[in-house]
Amino acid sequence: MSPRTTSRFVSAVRSALTVWWVQWLLGIAAVVLALLPWLTAEPGIQATAGQEAATSLLPLASKKPHLLFLMGGASALLTGLGTRLLADRRGRCAVLCGLGLLTGWTAAIYQSWTVLRTAVLDVEQLGVHLGLTLSMVVGVLVLHAGLSLAPLGGFSIALAVLSLMPGYWLGEVLAVDAVQTHLDFLGPIMLGIALGYLGFARGSALLLWCAALLVQWIMPAVLSVAASFSSSAEDLRSPNNLWAVGREQLLQLHHVYLGLGTLATAMLLSVILLFVRRARHR
Repeated sequence: MSPRTTSRFVSAVRSALTVWWVQWLLGIAAVVLALLPWLTAEPGIQATAGQEAATSLLPLASKKPHLLFLMGGASALLTGLGTRLLADRRGRCAVLCGLGLLTGWTAAIYQSWTVLRTAVLDVEQLGVHLGLTLSMVVGVLVLHAGLSLAPLGGFSIALAVLSLMPGYWLGEVLAVDAVQTHLDFLGPIMLGIALGYLGFARGSALLLWCAALLVQWIMPAVLSVAASFSSSAEDLRSPNNLWAVGREQLLQLHHVYLGLGTLATAMLLSVILLFVRRARHR
């Protein structure tokens, strides 16, 4: 694709994003895309009403909380980056995309609750499922707002929270174990690019670098602990098991390598931009 064609395509996308219903549909489309890891997997929990069988659009939260958090984060990342990079009036687009996210997730939660209610599930599982899904939607809207409207420092922190989501989401969709390890670096590299544009010349920027890297490092532990805590098994929710799960994730070398990939990308881009700015001043 030539640069002129790319420029025309970007201009067409920007023009389309000025229409309110397109912005609203963008949020709904992000939810549909985020659901792909579950929709393309083997059929999950089903309920039969008469002669028609319905499959839940969402996994049972107590059984697959990781997948639920992954899909929510993916939808926030899609709308947040789309709004920040392509929309001319980011405030209006962020609000309408957020309404689209709310519409899509509300429809998915209602459909899943209807299906799961008619399946053979106890009241506690339904309560946990409803509570986790609603909490996930609140988190999605907060992250969407941070990615869309926050200054570059706040954007970097929000991106650090979701830095593992792109690789995990693509890994679930592609279902190819051979490339999963390489896909994991996609989000950290994106975070490194954001930190690179932030630079390291000021002390506040260095503090944001440290905060973003810390958030990226602890997020796998936070998600693992949250998944164990939402499980229906009592032994998984015990304090000793939660501590063991969190410590195991923090000590994994793979997560350290992801942080190093972020740091290397950020430093490389910062140095390149520093030389470019100095060359322009000359």
